Amino acid sequence: MAKLIVKTGDRAGMEYEVRDGMILGRRLEVAVHIEDVKASREHVKITSHGEGFVLMDLESTNGTFVNGSRTGRTRLNHGDVIRIGRTELVYHDPAAAPEPAEAPPPAAPATPRIDLGLPPPKQIRLDVPPPKKVNVKLQPNRPRRDKRK
Repeated sequence: MAKLIVKTGDRAGMEYEVRDGMILGRRLEVAVHIEDVKASREHVKITSHGEGFVLMDLESTNGTFVNGSRTGRTRLNHGDVIRIGRTELVYHDPAAAPEPAEAPPPAAPATPRIDLGLPPPKQIRLDVPPPKKVNVKLQPNRPRRDKRK
């Protein structure tokens, strides 16, 4: 069963079962009400097509974006992010979800250290002479004389 999961917006976390002919928009009577000033009253329609679903923009003022690209009509794929105004929904279709990848083989053990019986390397010491002492006399501020006359 495919579903839409609201990712951002007033209804974040809500899930809706995807059905043929469902409409998303700002109008209260639509299948998925989107409380977003940038959403049209009837913004998009989702229809079944073969084994999946197609999303169609219903000539909305601010457009519909799927995975960041503006679209008028697009086939939905598992994981697609639909943006209507500032609201984002994720299309989740478990039937089309990729099979989980096999676990990678365990990592090889660390390379063993071989003791050659040698003493540890000597530490390098840089002898830097201390900085030379500099004598500085501080003079009190004297008023400036204006040389212009």
